[in-house]
This record gives sequence, C-alpha cells and structure tokens, in this order.
Amino acid sequence: MGVEKEIIQQGNGDATAKHGDKVIYDYTGWLYDPSQDDKKGTQISTGTSTFIIGQGGAIRGLDEGILGMAVDEEALLVISPDYAYSR
Repeated sequence: MGVEKEIIQQGNGDATAKHGDKVIYDYTGWLYDPSQDDKKGTQISTGTSTFIIGQGGAIRGLDEGILGMAVDEEALLVISPDYAYSR
C-alpha cells in the first residue's frame, strides 16, 4: 500500500518540502481501525518532531508523505506497516 495522503488544509505559499529539507511537523498517531468511520483506532502518540527528508531520520511513510507538503499544510497520512516499521 505505501502511503495514502488526504489534504485536510492547504498550505501557505508555493514552497514545498523536498529531499534534503529539514522539516518540523506536529503529529498525532492512531492505530488503523477499519471498523471506525474515520478509520482511527487507539491513539498511540502525539507531539512535534524534526527530520531531514531523504536521510533516514524518519519512517519511510513520513518521508514520502511529507514530501511536497507546504508550510502549514495539514494532511491525514495512512501508512501501511511496511512503510511504518522499516526505513
């Protein structure tokens, strides 16, 4: 599956995240639960983090999901296990 991205709120400006950029992002993580209308199960984490795109500092799903996002853009990323538990 990889990464499915749904834009919740458009970002500001024309600049987007690209390989080599340092990104700071806020996140909330849930376990996937297909029985729920919004597919969100148990909340497992929340916080703010930083990494450089393409340098292995984050799981593959975040690396690919944040790529191309603009400042202040908000998105829902559904990340398959193979993109969440390996780099």
